[in-house]
Amino acid sequence: MEKATLLRSWMFVPGDRQRMIDKSLGLSVDALMFDIEDGVAPAAKDTARRQIAAVLDQIAARKKDARSSEDCRKDTGRSRTENGNACRQRAIAHRH
Repeated sequence: MEKATLLRSWMFVPGDRQRMIDKSLGLSVDALMFDIEDGVAPAAKDTARRQIAAVLDQIAARKKDARSSEDCRKDTGRSRTENGNACRQRAIAHRH
C-alpha cells in the first residue's frame, strides 16, 4: 500500500503569467495550482491554457527523464558496464 502524503502548502499561480509560472517551479511548495479561472482575465484565458499545457508537458518530460535515470541505477542483474551502456543507448535514442 502506498503511503499518503499530506499536501500542506498550495500555491495558486495565474496561468497567463509566464514569469510567475516559471518562478513557481523553483519554489518549495507541496502543490502548484495553475489558475485558469478567477485569476485570469477572460481575454487572457486562451494564453493561459497554452502556457499551462506547455508547463505540464515540461513537468511530465522531467519526471519521465528522472524515472529513466532511476531505472538505470537499479540493480538489473547486468554488470555495471552493460547496464551503463544500455542506459546511454536509451538516453541517446530518447533525444532523437
